[in-house]
Amino acid sequence: MATNNGYRINTDGLIFAFDVGDTQNSYKGAPTDNKLFTVAGNTAPWTVNGTNVDVTGTSEAGPIKNSSTWKFIKNGSSSQWNGWESGYGGIWTGAAGDIWTTSYWYKTNAAAGASNFGVGSFYTGDWSRQYSSTILADRSTIIADGTWRFNYTVTRLNESYSNAIIVDGPSWGYSTSAGIMYINGLQWEKKSYPTTFVAGTRSVTQGLMNLQPTSTVTMDLTNATYDGVGNLYFDGTTGCIDLSTTGLITGNNPFTIEATYYTAATDSGGRAIITNYGPGNTSNTIWFATHGFWLNGGYPYHIGGPLTNGTYHTSVTRDTPGNVRLYKNGVLETTSTTTASVTTGQNWRIGKDVNGNSEMFNGRIYQIKVYNRVLNDAQIYNNYLLAKYRYGV
Repeated sequence: MATNNGYRINTDGLIFAFDVGDTQNSYKGAPTDNKLFTVAGNTAPWTVNGTNVDVTGTSEAGPIKNSSTWKFIKNGSSSQWNGWESGYGGIWTGAAGDIWTTSYWYKTNAAAGASNFGVGSFYTGDWSRQYSSTILADRSTIIADGTWRFNYTVTRLNESYSNAIIVDGPSWGYSTSAGIMYINGLQWEKKSYPTTFVAGTRSVTQGLMNLQPTSTVTMDLTNATYDGVGNLYFDGTTGCIDLSTTGLITGNNPFTIEATYYTAATDSGGRAIITNYGPGNTSNTIWFATHGFWLNGGYPYHIGGPLTNGTYHTSVTRDTPGNVRLYKNGVLETTSTTTASVTTGQNWRIGKDVNGNSEMFNGRIYQIKVYNRVLNDAQIYNNYLLAKYRYGV
């Protein structure tokens, strides 16, 4: 057992689990190949201007500990230019319509020239056309309160660029005010939303990690979808996660499945949370959804509904004699029996039904746990309480 928020978390028999709120152990962020740099030792022909101090590893370092933290000091001169500027060598190249996201943490106690603040700006080779880019996100909402804050800019290039990149960091050239600003976790990504910092590449199986340390099951985020700030979000049309296993639950073995999720719209038909399926099959063996539980040819199990948009915790258990119990928000909803077994060799998927796209999940799946045993009423309720306080069920 483990404890959290005063409640016992049942880990006995846990064979698979993830929790997007656990960013240390479970949710690492979307796959990315970040275009990361540090001034010192980088192969790019960076020009360093102004007073810029590397404070990585000191008491002034930012929240992303494995990334450089730079301190920019402005003395109040209107002609002073702080930042890094690349040459025209073509560090990264692109074409019209490319979308790039710059993300970073910043901290400042002075709003000196904050209206001109810019990080990760792209310029074409023709400087007279440098403002032809379309800014898709506000990059000037700088709060001068001495608190570390996350910010990002999305830029769509409307023409080819020879990749003269300037990191203003910040560009206070038009301000006569003095100030200090810190930048931490700076990165560029060639996509429309930011991700959690990673020094290099995060693969499709590294973004969401199994919390069961002895399990070899991985989650593939190739087909996952995200919201505007890079959080995992199921869009109801294409988003899903594939598991690298066919044997999560097999035969007539006992099991418990539970999930905490937010439905983005009224749900009267049941959206798929976790299912197992197989190529060429016309139906799922297991279908655990927002509206109930289906096993190998029957759907006798039903959560009271329809479920309106909101956050829920639901669980299903099946013991060896075939008794099925279905819970909503920690309370037993219905019971039934079945002799059906789980077909072996079926693949497992989160957020999508095998029968077309009509039952795809729309919203957020915060956590899923699968046990190879039956949790009793008290254990189900304790797990619900944990979800309630963490995710506002």
